[in-house]
Amino acid sequence: KQIVIKGTTLRLRPVIMTALVASLGFLPMALSHGAGGEVQKPLATVVIGGLFTATLLTLLVLPILYIWFEKFNTIKMKVNPTITVIALLLTANFATAQTQPLTLTQAIEQGLKNNKEITISQLEIKYQKQYKKAIVEVPKTFISGQFGQINSYIKNDNNFGISQTIPFPTVFSANASLGNALVKSSELKANITKNELVYRIKQTYSNLQYLYAKQSLLKKQDSIYQGFVKSATLRYKTGESTLLEQSTAETQLYETQNSLKGNDANISIYLSQLQTLLSSNEIISIVDKKLTEQLFSETNDNKATNGNPMLAYIQQQAIVAEKQKKVENAKALPDLTFGYFNQSLIGSPVNATNSDLATSNNRFQGFHLGIAIPVFFGSFNAKIKSASINNEIAKTTLENNQISLKGQYDQAIQEFQKNKTSLEYYKVSGIPNANLILSKSQSAYKNGEIGYSENLLNLRTANGIQENYLSALLQYNQSISLLEYLSGKN
Repeated sequence: KQIVIKGTTLRLRPVIMTALVASLGFLPMALSHGAGGEVQKPLATVVIGGLFTATLLTLLVLPILYIWFEKFNTIKMKVNPTITVIALLLTANFATAQTQPLTLTQAIEQGLKNNKEITISQLEIKYQKQYKKAIVEVPKTFISGQFGQINSYIKNDNNFGISQTIPFPTVFSANASLGNALVKSSELKANITKNELVYRIKQTYSNLQYLYAKQSLLKKQDSIYQGFVKSATLRYKTGESTLLEQSTAETQLYETQNSLKGNDANISIYLSQLQTLLSSNEIISIVDKKLTEQLFSETNDNKATNGNPMLAYIQQQAIVAEKQKKVENAKALPDLTFGYFNQSLIGSPVNATNSDLATSNNRFQGFHLGIAIPVFFGSFNAKIKSASINNEIAKTTLENNQISLKGQYDQAIQEFQKNKTSLEYYKVSGIPNANLILSKSQSAYKNGEIGYSENLLNLRTANGIQENYLSALLQYNQSISLLEYLSGKN
């Protein structure tokens, strides 16, 4: 059988026979249940499936694609050279915009500039500054008018008046002081947001450095295990070892490759997390992919957490509560009222000795003063007491947070010291020994001095030490980031 396409002959029988022979050759392996069958069966199944799929693609999909491309080549497309150049330039710029390698400092700067939580905190500051202008409130001006029989039987009398109530002057100063305290409170709250954001960026960045370092380590392990597989395969072919040795080596290689894929997926996850923290629409990448030891000057100062912005914010809340109490005290003082009136007295005598009557052209005016005294003082007193309680709450909250932060800092110091000790072990002893094990074991296995099981055990031991070193270095750096966060030195 054969297929002819545009003068090209595709013979079916050789293709089918080639695939069939290869598939039948792997059939015993796929159906085996003896020793090593658990390793052989998956490999044989994959090979048979691949041969079957490749045959179908060759006989069905390839001819269709050939015909389609032949038709496509016959279509003459007219392309404007200018449009082509512009499209290429735009594509190049877009591709460049998709990758933005950042150092840790640049990532922090971009996060503080673009993160939406930072934007919200800045808007809260603007809100408090604007609200400060309205907090010093003057009551509305009262304007009144009366018409009709106000002073006599004459129905055309009228009276116009205007009055203004003004709180006691200390209310204005107390409200102004409260407004300044609220603005300061919003600024300190923004510092909390910044401190938390910097800490999260540092943690994400260090996790990415760890994953890139682990990726490099896994690639080295993959190279080692590939050499191990080649050596085990050669030994098996020459009859120096069993199929179990070869299968074990291949399994270890596949495990390493699977770990490498999982590590790559984790890198993508943390890059996406960093992109979210920076509120960026562009694809983010980092410059410092090498995981290095951070510098930190250890201190057990009892005042190490005094710079934490959370404490400053809570302390400011106590000040705000005190200012509110002063406002309530000021509101309990008397209010003052000033007024002016202008009216007519149609039909009334101008004075007691003159019989002339007042007309609509005669206007009478005057002023009035008033004072509003809080006779029922209960509600004012309750507000003052509640403001005092709120002040006590803020002070107690401050003391509680000081104790809590001090405890967290002490625990973080202990964790830092533990990680530092662990890291020193790996630097001084663990990593040199792991490198020695790797080099000596590989050499001894190639020379036939040790067997595959001992070599595999040595490889796992050395690789485990290297992975534990990276983990210890990550924990050490992150403990430093936590200490900086708690002390407010981010």
